[in-house]
Amino acid sequence: MPSGRDLLVETAWLAEHLDDPGVRVPACTVYLHPADVPGGYRIESGRARWAQGHIPGAGFADLHEELSDRTSRLRFMMPSAAQFAEAMGRYGVGQGVRVVLYDRFVNMWAARVLTSTAS
Repeated sequence: MPSGRDLLVETAWLAEHLDDPGVRVPACTVYLHPADVPGGYRIESGRARWAQGHIPGAGFADLHEELSDRTSRLRFMMPSAAQFAEAMGRYGVGQGVRVVLYDRFVNMWAARVLTSTAS
């Protein structure tokens, strides 16, 4: 995993590289809504809102459905390395590709996907 300044890009850099075939920009937004049970929440994929508008050329990385261990009874558990690699491959991510993750919150979900790269 990159460290320090290599983890972040400026918006100007991204604007200059949106058409670069070596750059992928997956949106990672997930919405959590209060549920009817104490301490519970309902998960909403950000895919529908991503489809309404997103950074030009950005794809959508489905954190809940594709980038979490769906066999766990707990939500948002890390996927296996193989599951993660397979999903990221579908998003066009591979060796030598620079990935710029983002979400519509405080980058909580983008950071969650980033931590998956360490496993």
